[in-house]
Amino acid sequence: MRRTILSAGFAIAMMLLVAAPASATAPDREFDSFSFSDSADCGSFSDDYAGTVTIRSTTFFDAAGNPIMARGKVMQRETDTNSETGKSVLVKGSYTESVDLVTGIRRTTGQVFMGVGGKGANAIHDTGLVIFNDITGEVIKVAGPHTVLAGGNAPFCKALR
Repeated sequence: MRRTILSAGFAIAMMLLVAAPASATAPDREFDSFSFSDSADCGSFSDDYAGTVTIRSTTFFDAAGNPIMARGKVMQRETDTNSETGKSVLVKGSYTESVDLVTGIRRTTGQVFMGVGGKGANAIHDTGLVIFNDITGEVIKVAGPHTVLAGGNAPFCKALR
């Protein structure tokens, strides 16, 4: 997947690493928010994008206090802009990511990337369910339209042409 889902996944993983060990089995809840900006090559122009991500995460523990499951609610907003024409597209997302820390299976459900407004914005449509094996990198299951998962930066470039 592209940019913010990787950033969000990294942020969730980092929150797990710094989570204090539980003295009981109560879940550990954390909140994080950050901004990002970068660009992607679209051939004759660059997709300059910037936005914010907010993550509410919960880590669940077994009876021995070992983390076994992490769940993050991710909300993101970004604006992608064509570096040559100035055309821009708002991209939003709201999804839940659950990671089984024992098996390495990650489930992403919801609206990961959705282009809003403007001609061609519907090219960015990544919603539904994706199940990954974080250990092997394998995509196990895909349900719903996933133009970004399948096309990388191409849907963003198409929306900005």
